Amino acid sequence: MFNKVLRQHAELLKVLANPKRLEVLYLLRQGELTVSDIELATGMRQANLSQHLMVLRNAGIVSSKHKGRKVYYHLKCPGLTNIPSILFSFRMASSTPKTGTSGKQSSSFRSL
Repeated sequence: MFNKVLRQHAELLKVLANPKRLEVLYLLRQGELTVSDIELATGMRQANLSQHLMVLRNAGIVSSKHKGRKVYYHLKCPGLTNIPSILFSFRMASSTPKTGTSGKQSSSFRSL
């Protein structure tokens, strides 16, 4: 059971490991946006953006709805709005150089 959960978490992290998909996630945490809104904000071409949105939709991260001729996207789970904050907190914590017993800087996440 626990291994299944870990595999699901790993799959979610794979989806989020793409900078463009993370950018879309950052935008959608502010609320519902049209494909055109996301395209304009990210500078991605519509075809490329559609592929990223499909991956996010298939992973259960975003949902879409049609209003007239426009397609609106939003985060499917409100808890996902915390992911950028968690990543930022981790980034800030890991940017502080740590030294081990040898006095050398730890290589863990040094380049983040």
